[in-house]
Amino acid sequence: NRQMLRTRGRHGMHAGHGGGGRRRLRHVAARQIRRHRHTPQRAAAGDKFVDKILTPREIKYCTNRKAYKYPEMAARFAAKEAYSKALGTGIAGIKWQEIEVVNNGQGQPQIAVKGKIKKQVFVSLSHSLNYAVATVVIEQ
Repeated sequence: NRQMLRTRGRHGMHAGHGGGGRRRLRHVAARQIRRHRHTPQRAAAGDKFVDKILTPREIKYCTNRKAYKYPEMAARFAAKEAYSKALGTGIAGIKWQEIEVVNNGQGQPQIAVKGKIKKQVFVSLSHSLNYAVATVVIEQ
């Protein structure tokens, strides 16, 4: 008989299984972005914001997506913010370029920090023409 424990904190939702679980859920956070902040004009002009937030590999992946280029950029930005919220630190003290959203062989997004895939971090990305959302779960 497991009970799910939840508390809502300043930086997202913290949850865990009470007793007996093999894995414990540590933090969950989500972030939604309106796409107008990442317009084609900004990215096409070599926007400093995009260069500051996304790594060269992320920019390459997004630009190869053609029709989904800008929603993909917004989703990766949302994932980085959600990851920092799930850590409980917020983005303070973390460099944007140290966090990278990469896709595994099946296309599933993963978080890498300083080039190392975080095995206990799970990320889900979704986007439409106007919005992008990312959810990050960290297990311990």
